[in-house]
Amino acid sequence: MRSVLGVASVLCVLAMAASSGTASANPDELPVLVDALPGLMLEPGDVSPVVGSGMSVSGDWAGLVSDRTDRPECGSVVLASAASYESSNYLSGRYRSLTDGPSWTRLVDQSMVIFPEWSDATNFALGEADRWRACENQRVTSLLPQPDGSTRREWVQLRKIVQVQEVLVVGYAWPTDYGGAMYCQHALAPLRNVAIDVRVCGQRDGNRALDLIQALLPRVAQAEERSK
Repeated sequence: MRSVLGVASVLCVLAMAASSGTASANPDELPVLVDALPGLMLEPGDVSPVVGSGMSVSGDWAGLVSDRTDRPECGSVVLASAASYESSNYLSGRYRSLTDGPSWTRLVDQSMVIFPEWSDATNFALGEADRWRACENQRVTSLLPQPDGSTRREWVQLRKIVQVQEVLVVGYAWPTDYGGAMYCQHALAPLRNVAIDVRVCGQRDGNRALDLIQALLPRVAQAEERSK
């Protein structure tokens, strides 16, 4: 099974982010406002060149997805969801998904979650580091609510968790109904009072979550200008 992202590549990219000052928060900065979140999310034109496919918005709302897993002790390792944040003091969240079509072969999930203070976002991410690492190289099953009230079960096989500074990255394989697999990369980073979360999945190459979170970090860093 293919490696989603080489550890050396992750270390190199995240070290560059840390040295440029984008992967840490300054407690003296004003908090990002809840009403700034919609304007901070990446648009199809931002995402499509990165993932190599024409993408369009397939879901966009205030709040987080309602998915759960059979391993709540693993936190948000599969995907940021309301369940994985419910024990924190977060104030508000925003979710946007993009796909390359109805029968998608490329998927991008973005979530941004506002906390009262920058330290709350950082502490949440540090706690997630422990939860993700506790489930490293293990199987986790997503419990997906369906329109008819039933629950669909889909499992993923996690790989190694990588953390540099305050950025978490995990890759995993997501088997499909037709005998194949999607390959996903999931990244989480706190900046200011925001937890930024991106998941990218694809049939051949899902190694783009880190690239997209690098695109989101400057947006969050400059959010006070966007909210004026």
